[in-house]
Amino acid sequence: MFDQIFAASELDFVTTLRKEQGDEYTIQTMRNHWDGYITEHMLDDAQDLGVDTVRLPVGYWIIDAPVGGTSPYEYG
Repeated sequence: MFDQIFAASELDFVTTLRKEQGDEYTIQTMRNHWDGYITEHMLDDAQDLGVDTVRLPVGYWIIDAPVGGTSPYEYG
């Protein structure tokens, strides 16, 4: 299903998913994605290979309310 939603960013994806499926579904979907995207095991393996820095991309929108919203917590 997710490959059927064109989105230029995670924010666009979340906004579209909220419109199509509602907040609860969107929040659970994103939590599932975040929980499995990078695991502790993957980080341990990277460290074993000598990686000592990890970049954590955080969208600017995480600290601001969504368009028409009142709190960044509305993103889930």
